[in-house]
Parts: sequence; structure tokens; C-alpha cells
Amino acid sequence: SLSVIQGTKIVRCDSCKSYINPFITFLDNTRWRCSICFRVND
Repeated sequence: SLSVIQGTKIVRCDSCKSYINPFITFLDNTRWRCSICFRVND
């Protein structure tokens, strides 16, 4: 199942600027790991 993110902001990676996608990994309620560059984002 996919997690639902609340908010209207389009979420992108801070490092490579890729968009959030089904292949990212959620680490907790606010942090996720980019599937392109593997950076942990808040």
C-alpha cells in the first residue's frame, strides 16, 4: 500500500530535484529516501 502525504506542496528531492514517486522509501512520517540519488529528505 502507498502512504498518503497531506499537503498541497509538490514534493521534490532537495539534491537531485526528482519528483516524489512510487519507488521512494519512507523512513518515518516525515523523512523519505530518494530513489534516484538516495538522499534522505525531510
